[in-house]
Amino acid sequence: MKRGKNIFIGRKTTTKRVAGLAIAGLSVASTIAIASSILGSNIWSPKSLQVHGSNTVVMHNHVQLEIRVDGTSVVVPANIGISPSLYRDHSLDQFGVMNPPMAPLHTHDSDGLIHIESTVMRDYTLGQFLDISGLKLETAKSVAMTVDGNSVPDYKNHILKDGEKIVLSISS
Repeated sequence: MKRGKNIFIGRKTTTKRVAGLAIAGLSVASTIAIASSILGSNIWSPKSLQVHGSNTVVMHNHVQLEIRVDGTSVVVPANIGISPSLYRDHSLDQFGVMNPPMAPLHTHDSDGLIHIESTVMRDYTLGQFLDISGLKLETAKSVAMTVDGNSVPDYKNHILKDGEKIVLSISS
């Protein structure tokens, strides 16, 4: 059998190329970090693409939620829409990230920040987030909501918008 030309790149050449790509990647990451610190954390348009596992996220917005029960602030739990015990309603799974599995409306921390990470551009409501979390407010005496300081009468059907600050006041 006749030996042909070696089609594989030598180890030194491969190492140089990988090192060059790594340096270029770090440069891009540094630029993004600097831009984020100067311009704020939400500098990307909702259409900027992010890849999570096998899904492409085309919408990544944030809404701040504070919940008060009888006047006392309560913690919005971390991992709503991620942890099985805090992921009750799976009706929106087709729009969420599959790897790792996350609802399109979820939390990562207990700071009340709702992440809207969706594979399609569409509207999501506070009621859908509450359904995902399993929080049922039907037995509450009253539920009032303000968005950026303005009273909103229908908390369930309120469409979540990037950067909003929502206060949900519940009387038990």
